[in-house]
Amino acid sequence: MIRGIKEQFDNQLLYFIGYFAWGAVGLLGIRLIEPGPMRTLCLGLVILYGVLFAVSAKVSAAWKDICCLVQTITVAALIALNSGWGVFPILYFILSAEVMMAFSQRKGLLWIGLFALFTAGIFVLVAGWQTGIITSLPYIAGYLFFGIFASAVAQARRERDKNSRLLQELQNVHRKLQDYSARIEELTISEERNRLSREMHDTLGHRLTVVAVQLEGAQRLIGENPEKSVNIVRTAREQIREALRELRGIVATMREPLQVNIPLRKALPKLIDAFEEATDFQVHLTIEDDVPNLTKAYRLTVYRIVQEAFTNIQRHAQAQNIWARVFLKEDHLVITIADDGVGFPEQISEGTFGLVGIRERASHFGGTVHLESRNGGGAQLRVELAVPKTSEVCETPVRGAKDD
Repeated sequence: MIRGIKEQFDNQLLYFIGYFAWGAVGLLGIRLIEPGPMRTLCLGLVILYGVLFAVSAKVSAAWKDICCLVQTITVAALIALNSGWGVFPILYFILSAEVMMAFSQRKGLLWIGLFALFTAGIFVLVAGWQTGIITSLPYIAGYLFFGIFASAVAQARRERDKNSRLLQELQNVHRKLQDYSARIEELTISEERNRLSREMHDTLGHRLTVVAVQLEGAQRLIGENPEKSVNIVRTAREQIREALRELRGIVATMREPLQVNIPLRKALPKLIDAFEEATDFQVHLTIEDDVPNLTKAYRLTVYRIVQEAFTNIQRHAQAQNIWARVFLKEDHLVITIADDGVGFPEQISEGTFGLVGIRERASHFGGTVHLESRNGGGAQLRVELAVPKTSEVCETPVRGAKDD
């Protein structure tokens, strides 16, 4: 709004100066003419010029050309009727500035050339070549001066308008970036909440499930084998302490488990040892030699997928053996978790068996999740993850047992 007011004020100021110059030239020129028909005619021409000057500011480009042409002829007539060293050629000063601001620079210079031609031609016809040319030179220089000055003003105005548009566009982009940043922040918070939910489910859910099974076993063995029952309760107590330790870490700092800081060839056996110690399962792990080293985030994903699969088998499979295999297939890391339990039911809900968390983790690495029947009975979970390009090939496996 302020820019529009300033531009309107500038336009009004320029036209005020133009009207002032027109009035001053008209008054002085008319006073130099003797009273009579000639003065009346010249006064009419001066008034016509002023009317066209006012009208040209409000007409279209085509009509502006016509107005300028009539003004050019009007000033030429005033110069011809007062062929001495008069003031009427000054009206071309105003017109030179007008055409340079209204048209392109090339077209404006052509109009100024026409003004110069009319002025020099009239003076040459009246006073001869030498005197006519010399007399017209100061006027022509004035046409060029006012024309170039007006062109510079017009260019400055165009640059100012361009800068204003760019500023407006930048402000719009800035607002969009702010909105985008706010949405990104919301998505980040949502993602962090999802991550917290997965961490709570994967760590506490896994450990508490193991503890529940241990306590059930201890309850059954209290009368038959008190010593083993005590050992089971002691193990359950350690699991609960570990669960509390992990809960503090998740809530306080959302830190990753310590197993993520070591290679999978060491982390997965540790997970299996703890799982076997807490349950009656036998886990057979195979990590192929060509499995590459992985980033921390990638290792965490693999670790959590295996952990969640073990928890699901413990809860639902009614199995005794688990076969876990990690191997490389083309540009994908494949994880298979199989068991000899009852297998998957015909209808599997997306929200059960930990599938939501496993699919979410796999999707971060362009992965897919497949549920299959195991040859010989039971079920198999197959997860394929895209291998990071920065991975390097591991050396020798730490622990392995062939798949069934």
